[in-house]
Amino acid sequence: MEGSYAPFDTGSLDGYARPCVEAAPWEDVNKDEFLTAHLGAAADAVRFSVDYVAAHFRSAEDYVSRSQTSTPDFSPYHGLQSMNGDRRTWTIEVCLHDDVPLDTTNVAAIVLG
Repeated sequence: MEGSYAPFDTGSLDGYARPCVEAAPWEDVNKDEFLTAHLGAAADAVRFSVDYVAAHFRSAEDYVSRSQTSTPDFSPYHGLQSMNGDRRTWTIEVCLHDDVPLDTTNVAAIVLG
């Protein structure tokens, strides 16, 4: 299935996050370039997430258990920082580019917070 991943919530680029370097320009064209530089193929997301989580947390469990306003143990490699401490700057986002039927073939579990 066609898809992509990013090592942050892509919506955070539109007002919740910016690069750690404050002097760097952060206009729409810069955001597009930043996003393009960090996108990966969805098929590679699991392999990427193993290394990403290990590089940013002392314990993998912390990736899923931290609160909405929290930071990883080690700064994200991409240099994106939250403007309000929100985890969207380091949460991996996977986007599928096709419709996915919600049936037992595609859904193992639904977890509600």
